[in-house]
Amino acid sequence: IASSSIDTTIRIWNVQTTVCDLVLSGHTSNSRWTVQIMSGLLVSCSKDKTIRFWNLETGETAKILSGHTDYIRCMLLLADERVVSGSDDSTIRIWG
Repeated sequence: IASSSIDTTIRIWNVQTTVCDLVLSGHTSNSRWTVQIMSGLLVSCSKDKTIRFWNLETGETAKILSGHTDYIRCMLLLADERVVSGSDDSTIRIWG
């Protein structure tokens, strides 16, 4: 299970042991909006106006998408790994 927090971190929890296995740090503002996991990647969006792809093996940021000019409120990771995001800048973006 992944949880995001007002402290800007994302935590990966082991359901069986209830222990936090990994803490992801990199967003510079709340990363509390949306988190999705697919194929060993976690994707998150934040009030820092970025979308981050995280490698769950290493905990490192694999890719950062930026372009919105205001908070990103929602995000959807598609099966082909494209991302759709909606922002307070009144835009919806499809990232390839």
